[in-house]
Amino acid sequence: MADKTTKVNLHKDGNVTISGNSRITEKEVEETRNAIIRDLDAVYHRIVKKMEPFQQAWASGPKLALAEAVYDGAKAGVSGWGEDFADFFKAETWQNMGHGVKNAAGDTWDLLSSNAIKTGKSIKESINGAIKDSDQLLNWSWYNHKYADMQNAIDAQVNAVIANAKSTVKTAEKDIEKAKKLYKYRQEILALPGAIAAGNPEPVQKFVETSLMDIDPELAKSIRYSPEFHQAIALLQDKDAGPAYITYAMLCYEAIPPNFYAYLATRGGSYLAIDLITTLILAFFTAGAALEARISLLIARIAASSKKVSKVIKAVEHAQAAFDAIISMIQDFFNIGKRLREYTKKLVASRNRSVAAKGGSKTEIAIKHKIHTRSKKCQCCGSTSHHTPHHGKGVIVYQ
Repeated sequence: MADKTTKVNLHKDGNVTISGNSRITEKEVEETRNAIIRDLDAVYHRIVKKMEPFQQAWASGPKLALAEAVYDGAKAGVSGWGEDFADFFKAETWQNMGHGVKNAAGDTWDLLSSNAIKTGKSIKESINGAIKDSDQLLNWSWYNHKYADMQNAIDAQVNAVIANAKSTVKTAEKDIEKAKKLYKYRQEILALPGAIAAGNPEPVQKFVETSLMDIDPELAKSIRYSPEFHQAIALLQDKDAGPAYITYAMLCYEAIPPNFYAYLATRGGSYLAIDLITTLILAFFTAGAALEARISLLIARIAASSKKVSKVIKAVEHAQAAFDAIISMIQDFFNIGKRLREYTKKLVASRNRSVAAKGGSKTEIAIKHKIHTRSKKCQCCGSTSHHTPHHGKGVIVYQ
């Protein structure tokens, strides 16, 4: 990890003492942190509420829900993420994706709740609501509803829908190429939330310098060589606000079922799913012009698709409200990412109040902070070999 260097011009040679002299108090840092976490919580509750109709459709039969979504999306003429993903309806595609999302969501929650006990308790109480006596996190998760072949009669119906779901719109070649690259690195992308929550900068820097450089060189360079990157690395050492940001991002993400993406992007829905979580992760590291342009494009494409498909959706109620909620969620996480940068400045200033180092002129005086990575455990039994279970608040019976 590159060090941050500050050069100081002295009037004369001699001994030098560097000391922190910040007026930022711990109380001010705590108030800023609490405000950020409250706003993250509000974003989470809004998106989960708006996703309920899509969740119900997915829970009643994932394969049929996905087929109906692709059919309606194709009929409406949505596009933007590619239409040629041959494995879109294969069970392994969603099983593998679900495994990655489950691990990422599990890592972030367990790392946060194991190391920031007060913050974790507050978040769990908000998410679990009236259910007070559960050690589990009662968040609806799409991967808990298995995507598999159904009864023959229903499967035949699904296959007929799939066969007729032909998109007449063609995505621009450059957009398809970028979407495919994102999907290629999906496992690395889904490993980033755990690294962020653990306070481990190495996987983050490696991703930015290699994988992201392949996906989007301009964006990668704007992150890596920005002063904000040093702030983000400093934020990794905070056990509350940083892990809370990425935990809420994953809690929102696991609550959005795949059929939601399919309505907006047909067979490119899996590309859109990775595009979304990549954007939320990158907002942790930068609020620069390159990411802002990327977000503007993503929102514009979602808005264009939602306007088309909301007119033909029959299986899901209040679809447009959910599409609008996703756009708001992206904007909210981006804006909260900006506030994290200001929070980090306060946090570092507060921590450096008692720092002192001595040396001489014409020399380099280095003040190094040790990087501490965090460990995790299941909040139900204390095991380090599995995650705390994530389940919905109840069981819906469909007749």
